[in-house]
Amino acid sequence: MTENFYCAKKLVQALGLPVEKIHCCTNGCMLYWDEDSELTNCKFCDHPRFKQHSRGSSNFQTNVPHKKMYYFPLTQRLQRLYASNATAKEMRWHAEHDHKDGVMRHCSDATTWKHFNKTHPSFAAEVWNVRLGLCTDGFQPFGQSGQQYSSWPVIVTPYNFPPWLCMKEEYMFLTIIVPGPRNPKDKLDVHLRPLIAKLKQLWEVGVETYDASKKNNFNMRVALLWTISDFPAYSMLSGWSTKSKTACPYCRGDSDAFTLTKGGKQSWFDNHHMGADENNNCKAKNTGWKRWSIFWDFPYWSTNMLCHNLDVMHTEKNVFENIFNTMMNVEGKTKDNAKSMEDLKEFCHRPVLERDMATGKYPKACYTLDKQSKVVLCEWLKNLRFPDGYVSNMGRCIDMQKLKLFGMKSHDCHVFMQRLLLIAFRELLPKYVWQALTKLSNFFRELTSTTLRVEAMLQLNEEIPIILCKLERIFTPSFFDSMEHLPVHLAFEA
Repeated sequence: MTENFYCAKKLVQALGLPVEKIHCCTNGCMLYWDEDSELTNCKFCDHPRFKQHSRGSSNFQTNVPHKKMYYFPLTQRLQRLYASNATAKEMRWHAEHDHKDGVMRHCSDATTWKHFNKTHPSFAAEVWNVRLGLCTDGFQPFGQSGQQYSSWPVIVTPYNFPPWLCMKEEYMFLTIIVPGPRNPKDKLDVHLRPLIAKLKQLWEVGVETYDASKKNNFNMRVALLWTISDFPAYSMLSGWSTKSKTACPYCRGDSDAFTLTKGGKQSWFDNHHMGADENNNCKAKNTGWKRWSIFWDFPYWSTNMLCHNLDVMHTEKNVFENIFNTMMNVEGKTKDNAKSMEDLKEFCHRPVLERDMATGKYPKACYTLDKQSKVVLCEWLKNLRFPDGYVSNMGRCIDMQKLKLFGMKSHDCHVFMQRLLLIAFRELLPKYVWQALTKLSNFFRELTSTTLRVEAMLQLNEEIPIILCKLERIFTPSFFDSMEHLPVHLAFEA
């Protein structure tokens, strides 16, 4: 064992997995990197690069930057996958495994992958070449009780591996850490510059790499196929504004979204008939674009069928929370309130939900549980037991005083949406409400299967607008924000 932490870092450094600390403008305007590495002031906002300290202070240090980011070079990490007999053969699995027409068990079975191979035959001819996916999301390292600080890690994953390996934690490479405390928003591209420059070089030139299983050298090239992110990060990566009436990156200007008269929010009510156009994800229309994304620097980016993917888990989580909080009538989170009822009179004809002029109150909606039903549901959830590792301890997420769920992770919502929803509300809701929710639950379960069939996805693509129309006959127009609209396009993406 090493004597101290410093010696341990020196030992690990010899493994050849370095990290680069790159100074950046405190306002996120630029990086002090490459040709700008010697600048002492930001060339856009003129903010000084280093902190100013009085020489009389006890903690005086020179050249302390206001802000810095961390970049983990990707090349060495990819080369190490071929340097080990344990992983070198698996890195060629995408080209050597058996393909079955119409069945997708891996990205290499999908239309997008095959289209990329046809468009770039010289790249596809070498089975050693690496295909990557990229994702990013913000998190608070100090938790909910600490100070507000938003840090953004950027992770890439090699899709050469078989499906049981490519999503393992050890093969998800952290490449960039964008520091806080503020959200980088539209300036995320600035921090991606080192990674994009390296990926562009690896596409155009490549790097000599040794394959331990074949016992020979080869020139490894790398391509980024797509990004996968939640909806806010989708805007940051793609440059497409995910707000207002043009929030949907597929429907764009063709959307029939409208502003609610009383609620004042955008609604996608009766707007689920739009079909997705092939290659629409990469078409450069003017409406809705905030900026030119840095990913367009790749010479192959314009030929990709899917540049940016919607994160199914994030969409599923938001749809579930909207449904559950509305049915449980959770204060501050329900989509059902006085304004939504007033909007209901303008866009729908449901006299049973109109306000009683004598009492001034609104009747109970068919999808809202009474207090007794809430208690029964919460107690049932609190006593549920699951196999170890299947889901979090859901009993800890139950607030029996306020009769609501809290602290649910994406995977918890995923399990509830697909496995518990149709059981939990079967005896608590009217049959036609429960049936509509069951169809939505089955949609997400089939969409996230380990094996997808093209015919099944085409069928889901036709069924999901009908499912959402059934929900429109139950919930108010305020319920249908952009998240309730996005499932229309998920089967097409799959």
